[in-house]
Amino acid sequence: MDQESTIRLNEVQVSELRSLTESVTLARLQFARQIGMTHAGQRDTYTVLGYPETISTAEYRDLYARGGIAGSCVDALPEAVWRGDGDVIEDQDPEVETAFEAAWWLLNDRLKVWPTLQRLHIQASLTSFSVLFLGAPGDWQTELPRATKPEDLWYITPFGGGVTNADRTTARGTTSTYGTDAVVDKWDEDISSPRFGQPLTYQLRRTNISAPELQRPVHWSRVIHVPAKGFLDDAVYGPPTLERVFNYFIDLMKVAGGGAEASWLNANPITQWDTDPEMSFSSPQDAQAHVDSMKAKAQLIRDQMQRWIETRGVKAKQLGATASDFSNNVDAVVRLIAGTLRIPKRILDGSEAGVLASDQDRNNWNDQVKDCRSSYAHPIILRPFVQRLIDYNYLPKPKQWEPHWPEVAAMSEVEKLAAAETMVKLNDHGEK
Repeated sequence: MDQESTIRLNEVQVSELRSLTESVTLARLQFARQIGMTHAGQRDTYTVLGYPETISTAEYRDLYARGGIAGSCVDALPEAVWRGDGDVIEDQDPEVETAFEAAWWLLNDRLKVWPTLQRLHIQASLTSFSVLFLGAPGDWQTELPRATKPEDLWYITPFGGGVTNADRTTARGTTSTYGTDAVVDKWDEDISSPRFGQPLTYQLRRTNISAPELQRPVHWSRVIHVPAKGFLDDAVYGPPTLERVFNYFIDLMKVAGGGAEASWLNANPITQWDTDPEMSFSSPQDAQAHVDSMKAKAQLIRDQMQRWIETRGVKAKQLGATASDFSNNVDAVVRLIAGTLRIPKRILDGSEAGVLASDQDRNNWNDQVKDCRSSYAHPIILRPFVQRLIDYNYLPKPKQWEPHWPEVAAMSEVEKLAAAETMVKLNDHGEK
């Protein structure tokens, strides 16, 4: 087959692939319209309950910033995974420091790699993906240049990504690109390319910086692409952490905000004013002046400027008031959120410490942290980053390397005391 025929065949296959993708997207959109529809399509529960059909990246960020435990939902796992100061090692012998290990130590110390990768993980969890931009010489539109020395890598900085409506369809609607700092600019559509279906260039932006370079596409080799954990359809986009629980946070706002407002209103009793039925006024103007005076006096009490009132022909009586207890409703919604995200509730609400600690919860959580390190943090974030630096000579090539993660299951003070007591009993066993 000649080259021209091959090109035409590739064009046909790409066209068919696009048609298939559009068909799948259309099918998902049609299915999405049915989610929340009950009573033979006569009732849209999403509309009734106030759930949005489309969630923008900006809305995820707003919820993360001001949604209370929403921030903990996003931060909990990345903070636990990257807690402490991890390391990358080539030789298991702690007395031996290879050239690779020395170069990595200097790079990590200079660029604060570990905490930066934690931010990268959080941004991917908050949106559908994030990218780590590698600040190095050359035109950003061109391939990452090979380094002459490790210092050629000037900086690393994460950007939170997002998707366009056509890129990714959620269960109910779409996640829009509004409010994102990184979007895919161009895709590799060559079916014979090792990067087929992967981004070729990105568009990066910073709201507080207007550098000319940010107006041009960025070559894929200059970024490390990190999809959100739980990606299924491809390795580009993953589900934002808050997507599955977004509706629950609307419910939480209702029960917590509404409950607090009800408590405020109930705790501020209503005052009933009984006017003497035999009381008379000389004129309608006199009656209106009396009413206006009572309103002014009531306003002073409401504004807490005075705690007494003088009345004539009027008896004031406060109606009974009780504060509303909405804790059970809040707890029920928080349990739904924690269960959906598989985060132990005590860890989510910050009470997993001291005597309140549950061994089972902590063990389950520690297992999740270890699983995330082995199945996501290492293969999706750390390894591509380190390997890119090795491939382009920013780190010397090692024989092999592996991450050294900080210990996960640190003992609490209560556990340390219990262990010490057990050791004392064992040492005293059999002695009189």
